[in-house]
Amino acid sequence: MRTTQSMKTGLAVVLGLACAAAGARIAPPEDAPPDLLAGPDVGEPSQERTLVERGVDGKVRVLAAPPAIMALELLELDEKTREKIGALLAERAALMDTLVLSNIELLGQAETVIAVGAPVEKLNLLREGLQALGPVRAWGRLDRRIAQALPPSLRARYRTHLEKYERERYESARASGELDNRFAYKMTRYWEDLAWEIERAAERVFVEDENGDKWLALLREKLGLTSDQEGEIRAMAERFFIETKGRPSKEDEMRFIAQIRGVLTIEQKWKFTGLLLRGELDPEKNAMSDKE
Repeated sequence: MRTTQSMKTGLAVVLGLACAAAGARIAPPEDAPPDLLAGPDVGEPSQERTLVERGVDGKVRVLAAPPAIMALELLELDEKTREKIGALLAERAALMDTLVLSNIELLGQAETVIAVGAPVEKLNLLREGLQALGPVRAWGRLDRRIAQALPPSLRARYRTHLEKYERERYESARASGELDNRFAYKMTRYWEDLAWEIERAAERVFVEDENGDKWLALLREKLGLTSDQEGEIRAMAERFFIETKGRPSKEDEMRFIAQIRGVLTIEQKWKFTGLLLRGELDPEKNAMSDKE
C-alpha cells in the first residue's frame, strides 16, 4: 500500500545520490550518453520543427519526456515503423517495470537512509542502486536502440534533432551558471532521463494504490475495524506487496487473507468470510452499486 509518491521520492533520492557521485567525477555508466555536443553541426531548415523551446528567460525548456522519445514526434513514420518503435518502447517499459518491482524495498528505504543514514549506509544505497540498473545498462541506450529501429533515411534527421537539443541546452545551462563542464552536463542528463522512465514505471506498477486504499476503507466500513486493526492490516498489506513484488499468486492471496483474519474478532471473521464469498470487497463493484 505504499503510495506512488513515496516510491517516486525514493527514486529521486537514489538518483540524486547517483548524480552527486557523478559530480564527484566517478566513472560514468557504460551506457551513459556519448558527447552529443561534439561533431559537425549539420544544421536544420529554419522552418523545421525542433525540440528546442525557450522560456521568457531565454533558457532552453526541459522536455516533458526524454529527447529520445520526443524526437519521434518530429519524424514522419510509416505504420510499419510505428509498430516497430511501439514494440521497442513496450519492451523498454516492461524492463523498467521489472526494475521497480524488483527494488521496492530499496526505494522504500531510500528517503530514510538519505535523511538519517550514516555515510556508509548512503554509499551502500548508491552501490545497490547502480547494481540494480544492470539490466537497463545491458539493454542499451534508448536513443541508440530507437535509431537502429528507424529506416536508414530517418536516422540522420533523428540524430540531428537530439544533437541540436543537447548542444543548445548545454550552452543554456552553462550561460546561466547551472553547470560549468560537459561531463557534469552529460551525467545530469543521463540521470534525468532515467528518472523520468523509472517514475513512469512506478506510476504503472503502483496504479492499484488507490484501489488498495479504497479496499481498506471498504473493509473498515463493513467490519467496523478499530484504528489499531486498520493500522495492523495496512502494515501487513505493505509487507505483502513488497514480498510478492506486486504480483501475488493465488496461494499468496490466500495467505494474506489468513493474516487478515488473524487480527479480526470472531464476529468480524464471519462477516469477512461472507463479504469474500459474495464478492462485496471489490471497490469497483461497490462504486457501480452506489451509482445504481
